[in-house]
Amino acid sequence: GLDFILYGTEQTIPIFTEEVHNITLEEALSPMMLEFYRIIYPEHDFVADFNKDNLITFLKKSFPQEIKNLDKLFREFESFYVQFDRFYNSKLPEWLNFIICPFLYPRIIKMSLLTVEQLIGRYIKDEKLKGIIGDIWRFAGLPPNRLSAFYFLLVFQGYFYNPAVYIRGGFARLFSAIVKKIRENGSEV
Repeated sequence: GLDFILYGTEQTIPIFTEEVHNITLEEALSPMMLEFYRIIYPEHDFVADFNKDNLITFLKKSFPQEIKNLDKLFREFESFYVQFDRFYNSKLPEWLNFIICPFLYPRIIKMSLLTVEQLIGRYIKDEKLKGIIGDIWRFAGLPPNRLSAFYFLLVFQGYFYNPAVYIRGGFARLFSAIVKKIRENGSEV
């Protein structure tokens, strides 16, 4: 990847070139990142692994006083996802879908009008727990008091509800593997 080149030595380019020529598509792709962020408090050390069930288990174990509130919060998340998926997959004309959105998909409107801080604060009282749940804001670019709950929930869903993939070594490795396969099959790039 880019770091390999930026922080390399005089051997960086030859090693990188050799890797590029020898990589296969299978080697370039990894089906699942093991973890993507870590949150440390004196009494909590959490590593997120793209699995909502692991996240919920950790949160309930670490914050037993908030179990009922966590259940309510994640039910709210789930309700939003059901309505969003129905809206997104609707076969109605787009203009009609937008007109009926407040009636058929009220959570979409509701989440569009809330910040992450407001959404989480409706259910969770513990400040550290709010911080752990809302920490994904770093991937969305705005702090919880400015980030739309709607956008946060879509990012949250992408990380915790859907499997994630990445390219080991960066996108250039995938491109190189594709070029290699094309050449192996007798074509030129």
